Amino acid sequence: MPRSIGELLRELAAGREAVGNVDLYRQPSVFNPHGGRSTVNSIGVNFDGKEYLLPQVTPDGRLLTPDQAIDEFKRTGRHLGVYADEQSAARAGSRLHDQYARGDYPNPLNTLLNILAASRQR
Repeated sequence: MPRSIGELLRELAAGREAVGNVDLYRQPSVFNPHGGRSTVNSIGVNFDGKEYLLPQVTPDGRLLTPDQAIDEFKRTGRHLGVYADEQSAARAGSRLHDQYARGDYPNPLNTLLNILAASRQR
């Protein structure tokens, strides 16, 4: 979700056609198969000529396969944005990953879980 008019204009210029409807501040953090934690773990899927960026993490903390994420989208309509093409959606997914890594969408519960996970690895 853009935090300023300037950011929204930059994203629209970068191929974004619609804002997502996922509350990025409330996304749970879940363990992923690679040993880390994921908050959105997005995938791009084309529907009717538009590229939708879909989260693979649900609000109730499930980590979905790509097929399950598509089914979840069809059931709930939740998405991270609609893009003109696959490349624009991929750039947005990468940008979102980087924003979470920087801590742009702080969630106190996720912060606590990350601290606990790090302490277990010591």
